Amino acid sequence: MMPKIVSKNLCLSVFIRGKYMTPESVTRRPWNNLNSFFKNTLISIRLLLYKTFITKIITDMETRNNHGLIQALLDCALACEHCASSCLKEEDINMMIDCIKLDRDCADICTQAARLLQRDSVIAHQYLLLCEEICRLCAAECGKHDHEHCRQCAIACEECADACHANHEPINQN
Repeated sequence: MMPKIVSKNLCLSVFIRGKYMTPESVTRRPWNNLNSFFKNTLISIRLLLYKTFITKIITDMETRNNHGLIQALLDCALACEHCASSCLKEEDINMMIDCIKLDRDCADICTQAARLLQRDSVIAHQYLLLCEEICRLCAAECGKHDHEHCRQCAIACEECADACHANHEPINQN
């Protein structure tokens, strides 16, 4: 009778003679009815599952470390989009042109930075330098206006710029 391999709760089990055995219990038993190829395959599968599990934990930890930064970037992008939309509804729109342009640029750059961080791009932390710069420019421009949406946008941009500053890397031109 050929042993049947069953995966259960991220733990590999082997079904032999009507009993489920974990890899630990299988490795402690005599291998009378299993050939060495199956034994080596079972051990390799066990190691592969362990490596996959550890890699997932490490990846999740790295993503969680960037979670606060990604949230700050997305909050800034939303505040900028709201500010730009609200600026278009103001009476003196000509006075708001620079604000609208910077709001749109800042929203686009923050959104792209969040995407790069989420997919763990090699340039993500370098891109944050550009993001910090546009956030500071946008905050300065919004700070010139007395509208509530501009005030909220300036606060979000300053918080995002500070978060980017704490996490960016210098740009390498190699």
